[in-house]
Amino acid sequence: MQNALSLQVITETKDVVAALLSPTQAMRNHRAFLITLEAVTKLRRGQQDVLRELSLTDKEAEIASLLEPNGELVAVIENQHGQWRLMRVL
Repeated sequence: MQNALSLQVITETKDVVAALLSPTQAMRNHRAFLITLEAVTKLRRGQQDVLRELSLTDKEAEIASLLEPNGELVAVIENQHGQWRLMRVL
């Protein structure tokens, strides 16, 4: 959020594409987990057992990203009551 741009700034910028962040870039300040292509397929099918294999911290409501082997964002997850939960799958 620190680097967020207001709508006014974006609409007044001549190079709008340069002013926008990809989802992967937007999540760069959060913890990231690199997952296998098999895990990506499972998540996209709604199978969440992959999340149990990810390490947790004591940080409640921690947000993290799941990345494909090529570094692209697959999903955003949140630590809710000591378990990772999907917030969004891309």
